[in-house]
Amino acid sequence: MVVAPTAINTGIGGLLMTALTEEYGEPLRWSRALDISRGKLSEWSSKFAERHGEIVLAIPRPGDCALLHTKDFYPKGAFRLPSGGIELGERVEDAARREIREETGFDVALARLLGIIEYELCNVDEDKRIAFVSYVWLTGESCAPPCARDASERISAFREVEWHELARIADELENLPDDWRDWGRFRAFAHQLIYDLRFQIYDFLNSGQLKS
Repeated sequence: MVVAPTAINTGIGGLLMTALTEEYGEPLRWSRALDISRGKLSEWSSKFAERHGEIVLAIPRPGDCALLHTKDFYPKGAFRLPSGGIELGERVEDAARREIREETGFDVALARLLGIIEYELCNVDEDKRIAFVSYVWLTGESCAPPCARDASERISAFREVEWHELARIADELENLPDDWRDWGRFRAFAHQLIYDLRFQIYDFLNSGQLKS
């Protein structure tokens, strides 16, 4: 049995894909299957039912860096790219702009849709699968200090890493302690995708097309 919060999660609609591509460029598309624990499968099934998918943000910082954050309940030293859910009925672009403001306080433009990751989350002992999707965005650059506007997110710190360091961040996420392992493995994919596209990001950042 496949559990999908909305039809968008079992296959990105053609009209949506065409509109996003025309406005923000052709994204890299990945499909990934992930075997997770029974507990996480049940938890995420309920959680993901409230959203169309999620936004992952690659926010450039001066010095060819990307912005990461951590939260006060994460394992010590665990940083990752900002992200957030797409609310039911919300457009993908609107969700991305909202998440930028809520998680960083920045007022920057959406520059490119870098990638779309379509997941199938499952457990080998359960006859249930969750379909989910991440939209990975490159935004305009900001020199301002980040400051989360949504206190409920519990963001406790920010840091910056060079784009090539995202491979190391992905590896660290994949190797988090047991209670966080499924979450870390899931989160690692977007970091790896951006790492794989780092040379395209360099070219785009240096092309003068990027809007702040």
